[in-house]
Amino acid sequence: MLKIRGDVLANIKQTFASSSQEQGFILGCMSCIEQLEYCIRIPAVQSGIYYYIPDTHEADRIIKLWASQGICFCGFIHSHVINKKQLSENDIEFAKKLFSSYKLPVLWFGLGVFDGAQCEIFFYSVTQKNNLDIVILPVLYKGYDRMENAEK
Repeated sequence: MLKIRGDVLANIKQTFASSSQEQGFILGCMSCIEQLEYCIRIPAVQSGIYYYIPDTHEADRIIKLWASQGICFCGFIHSHVINKKQLSENDIEFAKKLFSSYKLPVLWFGLGVFDGAQCEIFFYSVTQKNNLDIVILPVLYKGYDRMENAEK
C-alpha cells in the first residue's frame, strides 16, 4: 500500500479543487519509495480544462535539487477537471517516458479527479515486466500524519 503524508495530500487536493484548469505535481520520498513525503507543483507550458503539459525543464531542475538534498523523485500527479478516473493515452505515454528516463523500480502516477464538489485521488504503479513491457496497475493508498509512524 502506498502511504502519503497528510499535508502533501491536502496540498494537492486543495490546489486541484481551486482551479478550473488541469495542474500537476512531482512527488518525492526520502525514507522509502512507498512513502510519499514531498510534492512541488510544476507549472504548465500549456493547460486548459482538458489538458496539462508540464514544464519539463522546471521539473528536471527540481528533481536535481531534490537529489542534492537526498529526496528521491518517485512520482507525478495531475488533475482531470472532468470526471475521468482513468489515465488517458497521453498520460500513459508520459508515465512511460518518466519511468524510462529516471530508471526507477516503480513510478507512482496519480490522478486527481475534481467533480465540482470534491477531489478524488487515484494512484497507479508503473513498473517494467521482463525489461520490455510497461505495466500500469491501480494502487491503494492511505494518508498519514507527519508525526505518526507511516507503518501503522
